[in-house]
Order: sequence, then C-alpha cells, then structure tokens
Amino acid sequence: MSPGQGASGASDRPVEPGRVKSLLKGLLFVAIVGGGYLLARSLGVSAVDREAARAWADAHPLAPLAFALLYAALVVAAVPGAPLTLACGFTFGLVEGSAIALLGANLGANGAFLLARLLGRDLVTRLLGARVAAVEERLEEGGPAVIVTLRLIPFVPFLAINFVAGVAPGVRWRDYAFGTAVGIIPGTVAYTALGEFPDVRRVEFWIAVAVIQLLAAIPIAVRIARRRNGAAPASQDAQPDSSRS
Repeated sequence: MSPGQGASGASDRPVEPGRVKSLLKGLLFVAIVGGGYLLARSLGVSAVDREAARAWADAHPLAPLAFALLYAALVVAAVPGAPLTLACGFTFGLVEGSAIALLGANLGANGAFLLARLLGRDLVTRLLGARVAAVEERLEEGGPAVIVTLRLIPFVPFLAINFVAGVAPGVRWRDYAFGTAVGIIPGTVAYTALGEFPDVRRVEFWIAVAVIQLLAAIPIAVRIARRRNGAAPASQDAQPDSSRS
C-alpha cells in the first residue's frame, strides 16, 4: 500500500470522466432553464400569455388529442421531446399536460421503433453513427428493466433509443413498449411541471429541477452498483487460488 493511500485505496482513485460529464450536463441543464426563463421574461412572456393559451385549449375540445398526435409525429421526426413537454405543461397544466405528453411520447416512441425496423440496421447506423453501438451495448443487457433505466435518464437521446431498439437483435417490442411507458413517467411529469410553473420564484419549479437532476444521477448510481457487485465475485474467486498455492 502506498503511503498516501487509505485502507480501501479510494482516496487516490481518480474521478471518473463519466461522473464529471453527468455533473456538467446537469449544470448545463440548470443554466439553460434559467437562461430560457430570463429570455422569456425579457420577451414579455407572462402568465397572461399562458392564460391565453389555456383559453384557446378550452375553446377547442380536440386540442389535447391534436397536440398528442402532433407530439408523436415530431418525436418520430427526431424533434427533441423536452420543449414539446414544456409546451404541454404551459398550455394544458400539470395533470392534463402530463397525460398528453405521455400519450404523444409513447405513440412517437413506438412509431419510431417500427420505422427503424422498416428502414433496417444499415440505414439506422448511417443516421446515428457511433451512438448505435453505445446504445445497443446497453440494450443487450436484456429485458424491459434496461429500457426503463435508459428512459429514466433525461440526457440519453430519445431518438437513439427508439431507433436502435428497433434494429437491435433480441429487443422485443412488448419489452420496449412497457419499458418506455414506465420509464418516461418521472421525467415527463417533471418537464411538464416546469411548463406549468416556469417562474424560478416558485418552489414547484425547483422541485421539478431537483427531480430531473436526480434522474440524471442514475448512470452514476448504476456504475457504483456494478463496480461493487463486480468486486465481490473477483475477491471470492481470488481466495481459492491462494489456497491452492
């Protein structure tokens, strides 16, 4: 053991680039949300505009369904879902907006999955490049639990999961559909809440931000759990070897 190293050797362990990257993404998210709020205030976007949007939605009974279908179509077309979910909260409120966003996101995700199967692996690889191998490696771990985990993480590209799952061998549609339906719930509700409560002076705003930050920390928790689970078998395997010598 080196002089500057603790009993576990953790004191000299370098910080993993993945942890730093996740932290930077979280800070970037807060900066974007805060900057967007300041920009909206400077452009005169206020509660009056939101009331007008909700008055329009109330005057058109088919507005929720039309918005959900539009949401789905844009997701298939690779438009990021976060702004669409914010718009749902802004226009329809937290409860109805979350329901609309969840319906639209699920329709879009399953539509993109089926589209990827029609396009084929070669074309999807040309569209997404190196991301195909990275996402497929995670999907190969198997089962709907992997889909749920990937969907929980706000910074994993939604389109990449949709398309890669569609061409990845061994990914069943029912596992994909179930994992997507469950995994997107927390993030969707959190982003809808940001649209419902866009004022940084509201406690609901910061609760939504905190939820998204916690979801972003999932990869770190998974890595730590895998390292601990992997370390135990290694130490157990080492004992018989030493006893033979």
